Amino acid sequence: MEMAVQSHVAGQVDRAESLYRKTLESTPLHPKATQFLGVLLFQAGEQEEGLRLLEQASVLTKFDSEAWSNLGNAYYVLGRIDEAIVVLENAIGLNEANASAYCTLSACLRKEGTLGRAIDAARRSLRLQPNLLQAHCNLGNSLLGSGDVAGAIASFEQALYISPSHLEARQSHVFALHYSDRHSSREILESAQKLGSLHTKVNSVTPNRPLKTIAFLSGDFRRHPVAFFLDPVLKNMDRTKFQIVLLSNAKSEDDWTDRLRAYGDDFHDVKGISAEALRDLSVQLGIDLVVDLSGFTGSNRMDGLALRLAPVQVSWLGYSGTTGLPTMDWIIADQQLVHETDRQNYTEHVANLQESVFCFDPSRIKATVAPPPCLKNGFITFGSFNNLAKLGTSTITMWAEVLRKVEKSRLILKTLHLGEARLAERVQQQFILRGVDPSRLTITGYTEGDDHFEQYASIDIALDPFPYSGATTTIEALHMGVPVVSLSGDRYASRMSQSILKGIKRGEWVVSSQDEYTELAIQLAQDFEGLSNIRRSLRAEIEQSELCDHEKFGKDFESVLESIWAQSKTRDQESA
Repeated sequence: MEMAVQSHVAGQVDRAESLYRKTLESTPLHPKATQFLGVLLFQAGEQEEGLRLLEQASVLTKFDSEAWSNLGNAYYVLGRIDEAIVVLENAIGLNEANASAYCTLSACLRKEGTLGRAIDAARRSLRLQPNLLQAHCNLGNSLLGSGDVAGAIASFEQALYISPSHLEARQSHVFALHYSDRHSSREILESAQKLGSLHTKVNSVTPNRPLKTIAFLSGDFRRHPVAFFLDPVLKNMDRTKFQIVLLSNAKSEDDWTDRLRAYGDDFHDVKGISAEALRDLSVQLGIDLVVDLSGFTGSNRMDGLALRLAPVQVSWLGYSGTTGLPTMDWIIADQQLVHETDRQNYTEHVANLQESVFCFDPSRIKATVAPPPCLKNGFITFGSFNNLAKLGTSTITMWAEVLRKVEKSRLILKTLHLGEARLAERVQQQFILRGVDPSRLTITGYTEGDDHFEQYASIDIALDPFPYSGATTTIEALHMGVPVVSLSGDRYASRMSQSILKGIKRGEWVVSSQDEYTELAIQLAQDFEGLSNIRRSLRAEIEQSELCDHEKFGKDFESVLESIWAQSKTRDQESA
C-alpha cells in the first residue's frame, strides 16, 4: 500500500493501480486502497468504476473527511452538483480544516448560482491553505460573477504568481481583463500572448481543394445567446456547397440543441473526451475549417484547438477578443468591432463582415411593445438587464451620475445573481456611496420567458455597461422599443452595442466619452414624445435592418469563410 501511494504521487499510474489492486486482493475492504484506487481510476477517465469505488470508500470510512471530499469532487466533475454539495458539507462537518472540501464546495456553489456562499467557501479554503491554486481560481471566478472585477483579477494574478503556467488561471485572467477599464486592449493582448506561449505552435496544412466541410465548435448549443445568433446563420448557409458538422461541448441539452442539430449534416457530443480524441475525430470527419464559438468562456475546448482540429481555425461570436492561441488563425468581426488600427492587438488575422457580426431572429420574442412608462409615471425609468460581471465601478459611477442629473428618475437592474440579497445589497451600497437614494433603485433577479421581455414595459431608456457592453441584452431591449445609450471603448467587448446600433442606423446613440453618455441620457429623458415615437418605430427599424436579413448575412458569412480559406492557402504556399 505504501509503495502504491508513492507511485501514485510520482505519476506512475499503471504501477500504482497494480499495487492498489494487489492490496485489495489481500484485504478486499481496505478503505484507503479503495479510496485511492477510485481517485486514480476517476482521474484516468474510468469514471464509472472510479465513482463506484469512491462511493464504497465513503461507506467503509464514514468518518473520513478526505474520502467524502474525494467523492464530492467526483460528483462535481460529473455535474451532479446537488449531490456534491451534500457530500462536501459532510466532509467539512467531519473536518472543518479540510481546505480541499471548501475549495470544491466553492466551485459547486458557483455552479448552483449562490455566488455569495461560493466566495465565502473559497476564502475559507485559502485561510486554511493560502497557496491552494484552485481556490484562488474559484474565488476569482465568483468575484467576477459578482461584479468585483478588480478583486477577480487580483485572485487570478495570485494564482499565476503561484503557478505562472497554470492554464485555467491564465485563461480566466485574460477573460477578466475584458471587464476592466483599468487595463488596456494592449494589456489584454499581452496576457493572451502569455497564454498562447503555453501551447506549442502546430502548423496548418491546407488541402489543395475547395472549402467543403465546416465545423462549428461550442459549449453553448442550447438555450443561450450564442445559439440565438447562430441559428439564422446555419439556417441560411448553402448546403449544396458546404457540409456542416456541429461539435457540442455543452453540459446539457434542450429544445435549442435539437433545433441546431437539425441544421447539421453531422452532430457529435464531444463533452468529456480528451483533446487528442477530439483531434482524431476532427481528422476522421475530414474537417477543413473549424469555427470556434466559445473562446475562453465556459465549456470551451481550447485544449483541442491548441492541437489543431482543422487546417484552418476561426474564432467568431462567442468570445470578444483575441485568444492569443498560436493555432487560432482568424477572428471574424466587423468594422465597428475591430478598426484597422486595432489589428495589432490580435494574434489572429482579422476578417470583417460587411455589416454587423450579429444576426438577429426576432421571431423568438413574442412579447408586444408597450408605450414608454414615463407617459404614465411622469418620470423616467432607466434600466439594464446585463449580467452582474459588467456592473463594475466605472459603470455604476456613470449610471449614478445620470440618476443625479435626471430629476426623479429611477433605475431597474435585473439579472441572475441580483436575486441574492447579499449581492443586491452590495450593488445598492455602491449607488448610495455615489449619492443615489436607494428608493430610486429596483434590483431584482432574472426571470425567464415572456415575463423577461414584458418587463421592458417598465423601462424608458436602457443604459449599456462599460467597458463590456451588451449584445443580446442590447438587441432585445431595442426590439422591445427601448433606446440604448452606449459608450464605445478601445476593445471588441466595448463595441458590441455599437455594432448593433450602427447596424440598425441608430449610431447617434453611441458616444465616445462619459460626459457625452450622461448628456445623451439626459437628452433622451427630456423628450417624452420622442421616446413614444421611438417606441412605435424601433421594432420595425430592426426587422427591416441588415441585422435581420438572414439570407444576406448567410451569403456574407460564407464569402468571408471562403476568403479566409483562399488566403490561408496562399499564405501556406508562400511560407512553403
